[in-house]
Amino acid sequence: MWRRRERSPKRSAWLEGWTGMVANVRAAHEAGVTVLAGTDTFPCGTVAAEIRQLLDAALPAEEAVGAASWAARSWLGLPGLTAGAPADLVA
Repeated sequence: MWRRRERSPKRSAWLEGWTGMVANVRAAHEAGVTVLAGTDTFPCGTVAAEIRQLLDAALPAEEAVGAASWAARSWLGLPGLTAGAPADLVA
């Protein structure tokens, strides 16, 4: 979305930051930092798009999907897939 906008200093700064963020996410993952998916910023906007961005940052597929599911639940202190546990469904 930002890439299609009219050129401006704000657009340029945002795109430069986004490009650098990919390298930072990769470095954080390689350093053992827990990386989780979020949808609070453009261009992602959806969990699926955020997972795509994590894959673009060279996270293994299992960890990119986990960043939006089981790893996030664990980090939040929520139970995984166990009997009686609350469940979320994203389809």
